[in-house]
Amino acid sequence: MIKRNVVYKNDVPFLQKKHMISSLMSGLDLPSEECPVLSFFQNSSDIQKKELRLDLYEPIGDTVENRPLVVVVHGGGFIAGEKNDNSQQTIRYCDSLAARGYVTASIEYRKGLVLRNRKNELHIDEVDFKRAVSWATEDLSAAIMFFKKHAKELKIDTNKIFTLGNSSGAVIALNNAFGNFKGRAKATISLWGAVIDTSFLVEKNIPIMLVHGKNDEIIPYDKGQVSISALFRKAGVFFS
Repeated sequence: MIKRNVVYKNDVPFLQKKHMISSLMSGLDLPSEECPVLSFFQNSSDIQKKELRLDLYEPIGDTVENRPLVVVVHGGGFIAGEKNDNSQQTIRYCDSLAARGYVTASIEYRKGLVLRNRKNELHIDEVDFKRAVSWATEDLSAAIMFFKKHAKELKIDTNKIFTLGNSSGAVIALNNAFGNFKGRAKATISLWGAVIDTSFLVEKNIPIMLVHGKNDEIIPYDKGQVSISALFRKAGVFFS
């Protein structure tokens, strides 16, 4: 059973002024084939407040009163992907886990990076990239807090709230699990993810399952760091 577009947070500031390259780059295989326009912006000062939504998947005919929850966080390089994105396997993760008795939720989170022109070259700076990661991680935390608040009516065991993320979604899930957030997962599954900045990590004893491939150019499995230059190389965008 699926409940779509459940609002889990209101009045959330979104970047508003799209960069023209967003539409020009839509034909690239980067990083989601299903996203028609990529989320690049001109600045971080033009803001519009919107709602954040999620899709909730529940086991059919389930009579258990206290059920475990898995919050699924899609990938897309912080510029693409959706909560119902087939190319990111999001729906498959949710369906598969719900069939095994888990309540699952695929969340919408804020995406978008600011492009800056430097000597006729487009750049993404480290500060803005960390801002994007921070916003998305805050959104995951807000989703977890939503489920804690509504745990009784949704029949969720708040001691068994877990996350699963792939690519940038795994980055968000790991930062949430090890960071200082009120809404934090008890454990997480990271599919080719990494921690962006170890300086703000406060938790150490978090159960995690790490899955990674040796040929990953964006997040090398033996480095644990995101290669932003590799992520946007096809687009001719530089990271500094």
